[in-house]
Amino acid sequence: MRFLHVLVFMMLCFGAADGNAMGLFKNDFEQKWEELFRDVKKLNGYTSTQSVVLRDVKVEECDIEGAVFTGATFSGVEWQSVDARKTVLTKTIFRNCKFIGGTWEDGTLTDVLFENCEFFDTSFSGSAVVNVRFKNCKINETGIGYLTGKTVYFDGCTWETGVGGDSSCEFIIKHCTIKGVSFSAMKDNVPILVEDSLLDEVNFGHSHFSTVTLRRVKQGEGGTK
Repeated sequence: MRFLHVLVFMMLCFGAADGNAMGLFKNDFEQKWEELFRDVKKLNGYTSTQSVVLRDVKVEECDIEGAVFTGATFSGVEWQSVDARKTVLTKTIFRNCKFIGGTWEDGTLTDVLFENCEFFDTSFSGSAVVNVRFKNCKINETGIGYLTGKTVYFDGCTWETGVGGDSSCEFIIKHCTIKGVSFSAMKDNVPILVEDSLLDEVNFGHSHFSTVTLRRVKQGEGGTK
């Protein structure tokens, strides 16, 4: 009889775990996010008191300009045609997310991680960045230029067509393929490091770097200038 009780208990535990994995149990924010995203003032009131987690949803054509997220985690979220200008992101993680269209321009990003994310026709230009990391991301036709602040990292990414230039922050690029991206007119004598990467049709014209460090960098057919 005791063995039967233990077996039933284990089945209930595994069932609950499977339910969580399938997203059957939503946290408070996941139940309220659609309502909150319609009113940024209410959204910021909510996020000012707690960190939020949002998983496996599609955020489409929302206007969350000026939203503030601290310690947030977004997993499997598709951001489509979202207006997220002037968003303040601090210690925030985006994992397995898609960014399609829309804009995140003029934001303030501090200790932000984008991991295994996809970007298409999106812009983060004009943002202030401190320790912003793109890890194993696919970036296409996306602007990440006109940046100010400290450092932005790219590790294991593919970035095709876009702008990273006119920035006054440090770029660190490792294990990446960069094609058709302009890093021209970099300002304020910032450093740049490129390591174990392929550069193809990349433009560094009219840039002012304090140091340029290239380690084991390959040049594509389009070359660099």
